[in-house]
Amino acid sequence: MKLVNFVRALLPRLEKDKVLEDLRITVSELDTIVAPNYKLASDYFRTNKLKSDEAKYLSDTFYKNLDNGGISKQPNFLAEVSVRVANLEENAKYISAQIEEIMERDIINEGLTAKKALLVRASEAISFASRYAIDLLNYVYIAEAVNVNAELEESMKLSPADMKKVEARIIAFARIVSDYGIPNNKFSKVITEVPDVIVNSKTSASISSLYKERDLDPLASSYVAGFTGNPIYHIRLSIAEWQASRYKANKDKKKMLELRLLHLKLISEKKNNPKIEAEIEYIQSRIEKIERYLRDVEESLPDEE
Repeated sequence: MKLVNFVRALLPRLEKDKVLEDLRITVSELDTIVAPNYKLASDYFRTNKLKSDEAKYLSDTFYKNLDNGGISKQPNFLAEVSVRVANLEENAKYISAQIEEIMERDIINEGLTAKKALLVRASEAISFASRYAIDLLNYVYIAEAVNVNAELEESMKLSPADMKKVEARIIAFARIVSDYGIPNNKFSKVITEVPDVIVNSKTSASISSLYKERDLDPLASSYVAGFTGNPIYHIRLSIAEWQASRYKANKDKKKMLELRLLHLKLISEKKNNPKIEAEIEYIQSRIEKIERYLRDVEESLPDEE
């Protein structure tokens, strides 16, 4: 059972306050960085079609793994994300309220019910979606800029490791957006209907005979074996340092996305601006230093079944 595998991969004990803080940061990211920048991107690419092979690959892969959930098809995959950001944010707030209400101060993984396990997994999933969405948009802007001008300096581009990470996680992102980007009235109904039965290695056999997996884990489609969205749920580390690094990187990433779009517009009009390119290089170098730390932490995670 996928939900049992998730519970098994959690730290033996989580602090409720740390989970709530992670959700608070996620809501802020979605509201101040993801939503406005995806709105700008969807408006730009509504009239300027994606041309690079890299962006087309990401788009094709995203659509192959997206369940539209009754939401009308958008002009491009960035617009698909854009129309779901408000739902992700509202659902993150709902999850936070539920965790505040029903979780104990110390969250013991072996004592989690199906409903509580789903709330923890949802916290991690939306946290990942928020952070990944920022990196995805940055990648697309770079790919489209290189398509216009193949001679862009290497310092203007993502590192190979960061490019590989974006490409490898597009499937997980599409599935998470499908499951957690639905309207809150539907999402809250899904959570409310999950039974309060304890799910762990000892109970999995007995509850499997009583419940269908869909009853216990209606959001299983976003589960990807071997994938972990946020290390604070799985390994002991300085959570304060992790969250501070995430916050610091995002301050730069917000500015970076604004500059990347401006740069793309300028070079598409054959107007190079060395000052903007120099600023992008400078900010990119600062982001990469933080990203190396975040990536090293993520790569230290044990494989999840």
